[in-house]
Amino acid sequence: MAKEWIINNVMNRFQLNFKRNVGATSKSVRECQPKSLEEWKIYYYDKVKSKDDINKLGDRLFNKIKSVIKKEKELEIKEKETESYKNLLKKSIEAIKQYPELQRSRTIEEIKKSHREIEKHSKKEIIF
Repeated sequence: MAKEWIINNVMNRFQLNFKRNVGATSKSVRECQPKSLEEWKIYYYDKVKSKDDINKLGDRLFNKIKSVIKKEKELEIKEKETESYKNLLKKSIEAIKQYPELQRSRTIEEIKKSHREIEKHSKKEIIF
């Protein structure tokens, strides 16, 4: 996922860019009618929201990304693991139904090997 997409998604999802958090920016721009970015910053921090308010909002954004998105990534990975387990079960059932005993044991060994691979990868720590 692109960083911009994550930031935008979290800002919208948790309403961090709503008027109650950032102030009435459109109205404020019309009132200020700034000639430069610097003029706008001075007006905004004096009349709309303080730098401290905006820094706290940034901290909230960071914490939301760090905690919520990380948990969602973990769930996404667990969902993929579940799909792998489903595929293993399907292969096991197919082997039992279709193959003679000798071939079934080879297939089961392959399935066990695949299962060990999945376990090995699922034990790795997830880093966001």
